[in-house]
Amino acid sequence: MNIIQSSLFYIYRNDEKYKSGQLHCRNLQKKILFHGTKSKAISNILAGHFRHANVHIFGKGVYFTDLIDYAWYYGSESENNRENFYAMPKVKDSFSFIASEVYYDRTKFDQVYDNKKSEIEVPNNGIRYACVDHTSRAISKKNLQNYKGFIGTEYLVTNWDQILPLLNVTVERVEFLIVWRDNNFEISNPNGYSQYQEMYDWNHKIKKYAAFNLKTKIYYFSQSNVALNFIKRKKYNKIILISNGGNDGIGFINNARKIIGNNTISLITCFVAKNYLDIVKKSENILLNSKHYNCIKEFLNFSTNKNINALKNLQKEVELHLKSLDNSFRFQPINNKAFNFPNFKEIGTFSEIRF
Repeated sequence: MNIIQSSLFYIYRNDEKYKSGQLHCRNLQKKILFHGTKSKAISNILAGHFRHANVHIFGKGVYFTDLIDYAWYYGSESENNRENFYAMPKVKDSFSFIASEVYYDRTKFDQVYDNKKSEIEVPNNGIRYACVDHTSRAISKKNLQNYKGFIGTEYLVTNWDQILPLLNVTVERVEFLIVWRDNNFEISNPNGYSQYQEMYDWNHKIKKYAAFNLKTKIYYFSQSNVALNFIKRKKYNKIILISNGGNDGIGFINNARKIIGNNTISLITCFVAKNYLDIVKKSENILLNSKHYNCIKEFLNFSTNKNINALKNLQKEVELHLKSLDNSFRFQPINNKAFNFPNFKEIGTFSEIRF
């Protein structure tokens, strides 16, 4: 999963709409809870406030959960997925939620084990809580301890003064992950060395472009062993590789490909291209880039869109440039196996998201 939008909007405590700071209670408790909703509803919530739910399973009020994957159930952009909770592990759409601080009197924590309190109001400044099954029905106290099915959580709040919104997040599944290994990422202060300064500026420029123009997730590593351990954990995803040539960059690419189980499309970046020509021309589905910002931009765009023809044309352009260093230089042509991922699995439970 990839977080494509994350908006912080800390609300002033004296705001007339959000008065959590004025909620005085000797036994005040706070929880961080999630409210799943469609993205188009978020602006309305922030402009005004939460509204009471249309369905009053446990009573009238605003419903929250402390489980992100359960919040997804309500925040999915697909109506089909909202109707079928068990479709969740296979979905490919996006979802949105609002994270909020919810305040309550801990002496008024009302846990319920059935749906019989739907007409009974929550105590003032209290909160109602239930463990639910996939139909959002409360699980009985008798069955809860040995229950083996899905368990979600519902928190019901009726007093708006108890809610302080903190963070709006929209999450979208993306097809590819990009793992970029470059020992120059460790350079945080070039100290006037011209080559290091150029490397630093170059990497910073690419990171900025990727953050604002690509709907994918790029993971940056300065050490091969750390990057390879990460790839082992993510090997069931579709992974594109980028590495600088130094510190055995080709060796890193080869080792990563063994873990992925395929000669995935890869890019080697460098400052002295002639040092890598002999190795690169023996490698499948690979490009070599020497200080060309546009080449990296195009590689990122073409690879994440699986545009093989565009990648082949880019490879030919780079090859013409490298022939000035070695007239006999030839890339091995990019083939369809560049996007064949035999280990790929649709895993997709949102409980794996990290913030």
